[in-house]
Amino acid sequence: MDNIRDYINYLKDPELVANFQRFFGVIRHDAPEIGSMLENGEVITNSPVVEKENETLQLPGKWCLSGQSLCILFYLGQSIKDIIQWPRPACPPVVRLQTKWSIEFGMPSTHAMISIALPYSVLQFISDRYQIDYRIGIIVVFFWCMLITLSRLYLGMHTVLDVIAGLLLAIVLLIPFVPLADLTDRYLMYNKWTPLLLLIITVSLIIIYPTSDQWTPTKGDTTLILGTCAGILTGGWLMVTLEIQDHFHVINPMNNFIIWPSLYDIGVMVVRSGLGYLCIVMSFLIIKYILCFVDVILVKCGVKIIDDVLRRHIPLLDITYKYVTFYLVSFNLIFVVPILQKLLHVERLSFYHEAK
Repeated sequence: MDNIRDYINYLKDPELVANFQRFFGVIRHDAPEIGSMLENGEVITNSPVVEKENETLQLPGKWCLSGQSLCILFYLGQSIKDIIQWPRPACPPVVRLQTKWSIEFGMPSTHAMISIALPYSVLQFISDRYQIDYRIGIIVVFFWCMLITLSRLYLGMHTVLDVIAGLLLAIVLLIPFVPLADLTDRYLMYNKWTPLLLLIITVSLIIIYPTSDQWTPTKGDTTLILGTCAGILTGGWLMVTLEIQDHFHVINPMNNFIIWPSLYDIGVMVVRSGLGYLCIVMSFLIIKYILCFVDVILVKCGVKIIDDVLRRHIPLLDITYKYVTFYLVSFNLIFVVPILQKLLHVERLSFYHEAK
């Protein structure tokens, strides 16, 4: 037992992270010195999975994944953080290269969890529908996972134990969730009460989310993910209900080949993606304007909307705004954008045959 405790303490040691950083040229001086700016740029780009900007860019790909499974994984990981309340590695000796989320607790690493859950979900989705070399897919998943997890050490955001715990937790949770993903998706797509059910479940999860004495942005990030998942599934449900997407049918991977796109196909993909991102940006701007108008009304009614200590919206308002924003943006992405693409004749035809 003592050996296990010693091993855990060893993996928690921030000096391990500091040694890893020094190996890659991150040395503590008056200001952090970074050995390779290109390397640092790649790491930082791939690291902040839960930031709003990256969530926005990732929205178009989420419908093809087991959205509720990723949502559950993220929710459990974030909840455990605020229950265990283990701080991030001490600085010094660690050099903190990313300070935006340093106030959050570090155990387990949700980046590590998503680094294996997200690419593996993509691999499962593709392999169920197309003929691919599964070994190559596993290699891609491995390198994606390594890039994200090592970036967390490089940036000084997690201990080695945080990363290992995140990976193990994700693997354990994926074992039951992956086989159930298609069943739950199919149930949600054909249940007439799905929108209400999703609203009740996600709001309830936000309400019962564990909170710590110290404010952290963890609950806000979790709300963002829950709103995104609810919006995506509601949009998909409406597509199926209105019969815009086909009813469920078995897709035989043996009859589906991945064909290299022509120049025309690439051009259509660029236009289609550009339209999707434009709609996302426009949705954010419109919703932000509406919420600013709501702020004005609340202030005129004498409602306090700003926390004097945090200098931001009070927690209740902040959580509500995030949920509403990402719910509506995700819904527009799944329901409105495909309709616009079809009107402009740049739609992806297979989209209309992928109902769960």
